[in-house]
Amino acid sequence: MTITFPADAVAVVQGCSAYGWQDDGRPQLVISRWDDAPITLFAFEELDYQVTGECAVETRPCAFAGFFGDWLAGLPWARQYPDFSEDVERMNLQWLDRWLEGQNCVFLEELEQTAQSRQQLRLAYTVDFPAGGEREVTVTYRAGAQGSRTDTRYWKSTFTYLLSPARHWADFGTLEVEVHTPESAPYVIDSTLPLEQAEEGLYTVRLEGLPEEELSFTLYPTPSVTLGDRLSRLADKLPYLVFFLPILVPVLIVILILCLAVPALARRRRARERGEK
Repeated sequence: MTITFPADAVAVVQGCSAYGWQDDGRPQLVISRWDDAPITLFAFEELDYQVTGECAVETRPCAFAGFFGDWLAGLPWARQYPDFSEDVERMNLQWLDRWLEGQNCVFLEELEQTAQSRQQLRLAYTVDFPAGGEREVTVTYRAGAQGSRTDTRYWKSTFTYLLSPARHWADFGTLEVEVHTPESAPYVIDSTLPLEQAEEGLYTVRLEGLPEEELSFTLYPTPSVTLGDRLSRLADKLPYLVFFLPILVPVLIVILILCLAVPALARRRRARERGEK
């Protein structure tokens, strides 16, 4: 079954399997359902739609702000940080505003999948600063690395720390960074900031002011990625090449025959043409 309604309609759709656009005089949105499960249309205005096939369609009139306000309030991170409800609400509204830009029809399942992939609020805390006073704030948390082994023998682990939020501070003085590396990957082989090895397992940098780039650095078991590392990784891929050899060998033979035959035929043709002259 399908539901068709004007493309400029403002609505939230729940329960569709697929959607697309058609233009038969005016742009229209076509919503498809592969079974007879019901589809719900949350309409923010009077909605003129047509149904093809047999399916239960429920229309629920609702206010735009009220619908998304209730939906945002039910997100996991909104319930997880009740003491920061205003901050969470502001960040969620900013994200939702960017996500809805240019969209008149919203598919609730797609919106929920996008929301689940976000990690809007990983760390929240309150610090009271007395007027004219100073406080030292220490934050500790477990960070995850982005691993990569596409062209190396060992895994490369990349960590990223966002420095850009500090641009909203009234002032920024000196940035001091210390990276204590683990025994399994004690070397920094790449960094956006000029980290220098102060001692075994310790890299540092001291900068005046806030740098333009974020802090990102990559750890590796050896001081650098050598040619041996890359060749070792290539050797790891050889079993896959052997697996495809029964397919590749005939193809390569055909290509080789063509490469030899085509020039030979061309030479024979030119010789025949010279003989005819």
